[in-house]
Amino acid sequence: MNRKLWVYCGIAYGITWTITLGLYALNRRGAITADELNIYCSLGALGPFLAAIISARLFYGRSGLRWLFGTLSPARLERRSLLLALSPLPLFAIGLLVHRLITGSFFSFEITRREFGLGTAASYLGWCLPFVAYALFEELGWRGFLLPHLQERHSAFGATLRLTLIWGVWHAPLFLFRFNFSIGTSIGFFFGLFVGALILTSIFNGSRGCTLAAIIFHLTNNIASAFDKEYIVATVSTGFILLAAYLLLAYRREALSAGAKIGNYFRWEWTVKRTAS
Repeated sequence: MNRKLWVYCGIAYGITWTITLGLYALNRRGAITADELNIYCSLGALGPFLAAIISARLFYGRSGLRWLFGTLSPARLERRSLLLALSPLPLFAIGLLVHRLITGSFFSFEITRREFGLGTAASYLGWCLPFVAYALFEELGWRGFLLPHLQERHSAFGATLRLTLIWGVWHAPLFLFRFNFSIGTSIGFFFGLFVGALILTSIFNGSRGCTLAAIIFHLTNNIASAFDKEYIVATVSTGFILLAAYLLLAYRREALSAGAKIGNYFRWEWTVKRTAS
């Protein structure tokens, strides 16, 4: 990785790990409850977001911030990318049907309440707040800043592999309290991230670098995967594997989309600006 990526990753990791590990330490000392830990740890999502803002400003000046936030423009959205971004919702609907076929009864939210220990207002907030926080704040960093820089030197597939590793290790503190750590869980976790990252790369490149589309996918995926730990989430995960396989077969690894991969648009804009001045 070049210096820009080291700086970006250092800031993203530093902010997220400081917040998450600090909150975990407070929980271990009894200063905050488990529900409060789950609520406040959503602040860790600010790491990639703030790292993108700081890095864009540091390396590309004020214009870098404008170019970064410009990726949120809905004008970049087109039909195919929007359909991919919303794909978790029909998979969720199929998951509800699978649940009905296997169990013989319609899905009840009581299953969600029981599996995730929901009961108090704090537990509900700790359950649903990460849906929004991680979708909103992660994507401007991972896709808005990191992916274009990685794709400057690597194919879309190669960049996605590297981003998955960086993204996965960034989650490490969550294995202390949110995930059950084991070799099998870790392998499954990284594989799931890679599948999602392939789809997100295709969405980002296909939408001409629209992080809004990535946010929509991340949000709908979080919602679709959060209601049970069995039939629905298994259906959604299987659907994503098939979708990622289709994208790999339908499009070349260089771009993972019908269009070209989005390289470092900061450098493009910076070059144009300096040439014009």
